[in-house]
Amino acid sequence: MGFLTRIAQSADLVTGMADRLDIALDDRLLHHPEQESYRLRGMIMRCAGCAEKSACATLQSGNTHLDAAPAYCRNRDALAAMQVA
Repeated sequence: MGFLTRIAQSADLVTGMADRLDIALDDRLLHHPEQESYRLRGMIMRCAGCAEKSACATLQSGNTHLDAAPAYCRNRDALAAMQVA
């Protein structure tokens, strides 16, 4: 898999997980574009290095809502912090 394909897949997984956790990434980016764009970039890069992308995709395809990111998620803490904020 090429680098750009891996980044695109990771971006889809990150935004999909945020959607399932009821985190409005669009609103966050709109209100704090610089801060949130750096945060989102970091989350996508962490996801790109994850070995559990297929498990994450399967989890997301079977669920429209989640209470928390799975334990294997490299963005679990960041997503949890965004749920609280």
